[in-house]
Amino acid sequence: MLQHNTCHSHNIQKLFIITTLAMMFPFPIACLLFFIATILLLFQKSFRELVKQSLPHKLLGAFFSVSSIASLLAQNYLGAAITLALMIFAIYFTYYVNYVSKKTFECLLDILLTCSFFHAIYASLEAWFILPPVDYNALHPMLVTWRDGRADSFFFNPNYYALFCAFTVLIAGYKIYYASSLKQYVWYGVVALFNGFGMLFTLTRTILPSLLIALLAFVIFIRSRRLKRLIGLITIIIIVVAILFYRHIPRFDLEAIDEHIDIRLDIWVSSFTEFFNAPLIGQGPLTYMTIYEKYNSYPTQHAHNLLLDTLLNYGIIGFVLISRLCYDLILPLKSIKNSYQLKALYSLGMSFIVLVVVHGIMDVTIFWVQTLFVFLLVILAIPNLQREDTSIHDLNN
Repeated sequence: MLQHNTCHSHNIQKLFIITTLAMMFPFPIACLLFFIATILLLFQKSFRELVKQSLPHKLLGAFFSVSSIASLLAQNYLGAAITLALMIFAIYFTYYVNYVSKKTFECLLDILLTCSFFHAIYASLEAWFILPPVDYNALHPMLVTWRDGRADSFFFNPNYYALFCAFTVLIAGYKIYYASSLKQYVWYGVVALFNGFGMLFTLTRTILPSLLIALLAFVIFIRSRRLKRLIGLITIIIIVVAILFYRHIPRFDLEAIDEHIDIRLDIWVSSFTEFFNAPLIGQGPLTYMTIYEKYNSYPTQHAHNLLLDTLLNYGIIGFVLISRLCYDLILPLKSIKNSYQLKALYSLGMSFIVLVVVHGIMDVTIFWVQTLFVFLLVILAIPNLQREDTSIHDLNN
């Protein structure tokens, strides 16, 4: 671990806070401020040292090479641009994984929860047509503005916002575990409730069962009887309400769900067929968006299955590299499994992974700038928080 200058580290912590706030704005603003933050980090003298001692960056370099070559060979220039954006993410989170402190991490989670509360209010006003959605189409004709009553708040797409809501419900559960006053219990409970409503306003059919499974994972790993009972009760209420009222929710009737499955099958067949045209390295990010017309398939951005979309975009070689990178991300979770101080963080990290994997069966919402940021903000905090916890433990002994 690098020895950090106190002033230097303090400035970086503030930058993490500002960037997290920026990510709660519409994505053009979020992307611009995130880019500026990354440029500021590049001016820090310790960046080269961070890269040299960080093994995953060798894997990242190989993955970015595969993605860039695949995109350029397929003339998928948007895919090449997204590869560049992923490189910027890698630079930013190289600092984050080495510098974020426990105090800053908890502050970042509180920022996400507070902002999510206001996002949920805005989403309700969108769903009831009281306020208009953010007009992305005015920025570029290819960008879609949802005007059908499906709320997306500041997240560009209702499905991306739905995943964000699910993340914040899990974060609220994590915060409830550490709550020390009635005021905190009430606040985090209200935030979870509001995000539950925000999720419903997206009319996203696959997010509710995904969240229920993630909540089950959180309950299994948390090892807190009180929280298990609370989340178990909430889960039962959600299931009962869903069974009783699903017919009255748009897009949730059986006929609409049947049509939804037919569309997914059409997308998957086209994607699987195209995969064999470049099975080794794929054709770069957003390949499906460049080939759906070829198969007269449903027009959308991706293959709506995380595994299939990864193979289509990056091929077998890219899939192997991503699998190894995911293993390196998950590995620190194992090391905090039996830590008393970090057991709630372990449960949060595991439930995040379960949520992404389960929701990834029917959709690909993790590869969006804001949802990916929130996911990495939690998962990549673990190594440094573990080092901090170990240092405190050693000092006490």
